[in-house]
Amino acid sequence: DHHAAAGRRYPLMQHHGADRSPQLPGGYGKMFALALFPRRWFATMDPLVDEWRTRFYPQIEDWSAYDSAAFAARPDAFEAIEEILGAAPRLGAWINRAPALLDNLAKKEFTDLDLPGGFGPDPEFETLARRGLTRVYWTHELGIAEMKEEIADIPVRGLREAVEVARGWSNGKVFQIGVHTMRGNLTPVEAGKALANVAKASIAAVLSAVAENVAGQGGEGGVAAVVRGDLASGEVAPGAELDVAFVYVGDSPKFYGSLCRSFFEGLRELSRDNLLFAPIPRDRQLRAVRSLTEYTEHHRTAGKARELLALTRARCIFTSGDADITTRFEAARQEFLVHGAARDRLVAGLRKPLEDAPAPGLSSILDMRGGLLDLERAARLLYMVHAEDASAISAPSAVAIFEAAGAHGLIPAAAAERLAAAATMWRNLRGALRLVAEDGLAIETAGPGVRAVVARACGMDDFAALATTVRETASRAAADIDALAA
Repeated sequence: DHHAAAGRRYPLMQHHGADRSPQLPGGYGKMFALALFPRRWFATMDPLVDEWRTRFYPQIEDWSAYDSAAFAARPDAFEAIEEILGAAPRLGAWINRAPALLDNLAKKEFTDLDLPGGFGPDPEFETLARRGLTRVYWTHELGIAEMKEEIADIPVRGLREAVEVARGWSNGKVFQIGVHTMRGNLTPVEAGKALANVAKASIAAVLSAVAENVAGQGGEGGVAAVVRGDLASGEVAPGAELDVAFVYVGDSPKFYGSLCRSFFEGLRELSRDNLLFAPIPRDRQLRAVRSLTEYTEHHRTAGKARELLALTRARCIFTSGDADITTRFEAARQEFLVHGAARDRLVAGLRKPLEDAPAPGLSSILDMRGGLLDLERAARLLYMVHAEDASAISAPSAVAIFEAAGAHGLIPAAAAERLAAAATMWRNLRGALRLVAEDGLAIETAGPGVRAVVARACGMDDFAALATTVRETASRAAADIDALAA
């Protein structure tokens, strides 16, 4: 009673029996002895706590929110903690490691979109309103330019603090986007575009800070940072690989080599404890830094097929010095795709069908026939075959390639629509799994909240029917890919 009502005077203190209040298993002497040995303490006390919970709170089946580090640090955010732990274990792991992330749900940019219930004529109207506001904000209003301005407005002193600020800012945005996606206000594909913007803005902030910090001058030249893969095509999910290459123009190779090594170390630090990027291993080295002339010559005469494949999804996201390097790089990239040394080898490799593919299912969407990698392979083949006609097909994502190919009559319109829909479904499904599911989690045996998030991400209300839809979609996509190859 003293702990429940600390201000109560001693003569007025209340005693409650074992049927109303938890009782210690012994007097002060025993409790002091238990407290000296944590293993014995928990072995004695935990069963008593579990018994009390079962007896007096039978309606509560899951106590994970009450036992979480997030609740211990932010008890006022219990409802959000309970929701997150029940629907998105990966997000739950985030808030348990860093409870301060929950503070981002109280910021105006989040609360203005997280409209309370009862503002509309019916729940369906309210759902549509929330989705509309969130989608407009994250995919149209808050673009890369606005994000860069936000980071630039945060005062920093020195390079280390600039990296920490960029990382902290990025983690806050990623967490907000993750919660919106968990609640169905953004699809994972829409979230992927917003996350790509967050990634590019935070990368640019770090590289800008490095450029300001590095002594020396590169003369009249400049350097460009080129991202490849999902980051370039705007299809980012948590755990994304930070794949960045650097090219330069100018007559100071030593200076640009040193600058790019500093860039790389800055990005390695950015990837540490980052909710969006997989950490760059300490033993990974910076790829060779080439001048644009050397880069062009390499891909024209000696480039490998896998290098050329990476360039089908590549974008300049940062320049220091000569801004024209972006235009020159894009022109050179298009030249590689049409006349590069590895072009014919890459096309031949993309024409080969997948071998030893697993059976279609939720656990094999990446490498099954008609799955994500199969669709990406078909899209890259279309891109390479028609790369010379840049006006017809120049978009980097598989969905955009299929849509452009259908619109320009390069493939049947119906097939293009089905392939684009399949690619969108795999991206939504993969994005949802990367967002909510911890590594090794079998989604089929996950809790009902997790399964509901995954089903909703694919436009379905029934998780049980999702497996059937996955198999049917994969079968149709595989048939369409085979028809294109024929």
